[in-house]
Amino acid sequence: GLHYNRYRYYEPFSARYISKDPIGLLGGLNNFAFVSDPNQWIDPMGLQLQKSDHGFNHSIGANDALRTYERNQKNRKNSNNGVSPNYVTALIEKAASGKAMCASVAAGVGGGGCASYKGDGVIESNLERSVGLYGGAAIMKDKKYVWGERQDGKYYEGCGATGKKQYCSGINDDQTTYGYTQKAIAGKVAGVKLSEGKQTTTDLKLPPIPRPAEVPSKMGYHTLDLVNHGLF
Repeated sequence: GLHYNRYRYYEPFSARYISKDPIGLLGGLNNFAFVSDPNQWIDPMGLQLQKSDHGFNHSIGANDALRTYERNQKNRKNSNNGVSPNYVTALIEKAASGKAMCASVAAGVGGGGCASYKGDGVIESNLERSVGLYGGAAIMKDKKYVWGERQDGKYYEGCGATGKKQYCSGINDDQTTYGYTQKAIAGKVAGVKLSEGKQTTTDLKLPPIPRPAEVPSKMGYHTLDLVNHGLF
C-alpha cells in the first residue's frame, strides 16, 4: 500500500518520495528525493551531493534547507535539540564552555598558565611566572569571582590551593583588585604562590589583526628573557 510521510507519498523500500511537494515545502530540483530527516528538514536540492570541508559527502539541499528552517527562532531551538548539523556543535559548545586547562609549577621560582574557553569562540589565556611552593595540572571550572574581575593585560596575583579548589586575589595593571575561587574537575592543584602574569582574550570568530613589523628596541637579550622582551 501507499505510505504517507510529511504530507507526501513515500516509498520506504527505495527511500524516495513518489509524489511532488503538494503544499510548498520546497521540493527542489529533485522532487522525489528522500530528505535526510523528514521530521525536521526539507531538501530543496534533492540528493545533489558535494564534498564537505571534513571530507564527507552530504546533501547541499539539507544544509540550505536547515538555514531556511532556522530563520524561525522556535525552529532553531528545536534543531539544536534534535538531529541536525548544529547538534554536534551544540554538544561540543556545551561541554567545553566554562572549562580551563591549567598547569603550574613553582618550587621557589616557576611558571604556568591557563587557557579557558568562554563559549562562542572566545578563549581567555594567561601566562605567568611565580614564586612559592605550588604545583599541579588540572581541568578547572571557570573562575567564580567574589569581587572585581581580572582584566586583560598585566596582573599580580596570590593563590592558595588545597587539591580540588584554589583561592586567589590580585590586582590589575590599572590598580583595580579582584578575588575568585576556582574548582578542579579533573586533576589537582596544591600549594601557595605569588605570580606576575599577563592575560589575553581572543575571539576566534574575528579575523586576525595584522601587526606591522617592529624593530626591537633592546638587543642582545636571551630568547627566554620574557621581561626584557616586553611579555611581562
